[in-house]
Amino acid sequence: MTSVGPLGTLASWETGSGGVAIRVSVLPANVPAPQHCVLAAELTGLSEALRRCYTHPASAADNLDVNTEAAARADPERVRVGGHHIRRPNLPDDHGSLLVSYDPVDERTHRVGRCLHRAAEAGLSAVVSVEVEAELAAVERAELGDGRRV
Repeated sequence: MTSVGPLGTLASWETGSGGVAIRVSVLPANVPAPQHCVLAAELTGLSEALRRCYTHPASAADNLDVNTEAAARADPERVRVGGHHIRRPNLPDDHGSLLVSYDPVDERTHRVGRCLHRAAEAGLSAVVSVEVEAELAAVERAELGDGRRV
């Protein structure tokens, strides 16, 4: 979960024996507060999509046929490419059309990337990208059988 407060952007998660929180970034003064809240909401949505990777692994699905959610979850590239989407998200074209992914992790990384694009703050983008990429790497490692956070 991500929240915005006087200390900046905080990431928090339950460990099973209590909660943990870290400060992800100090909020730039030139980015309006409502934009911080939208970023926090998108980061929380990404966290929820990533948590679903742990709670609904592809290996537990009954059907791994092509074009099923389980097949998409089984694709080892789906989490790895997310960090790229933070830095280069799908943006609306000249007509306002936007390419949207059906994969929740993929789309959530694009949404976070779009928030950072609107904020146009290189420092904030860099810090959030590093944190998101670390979480994406942790999910990828867990899916490969290694549950340690990187």
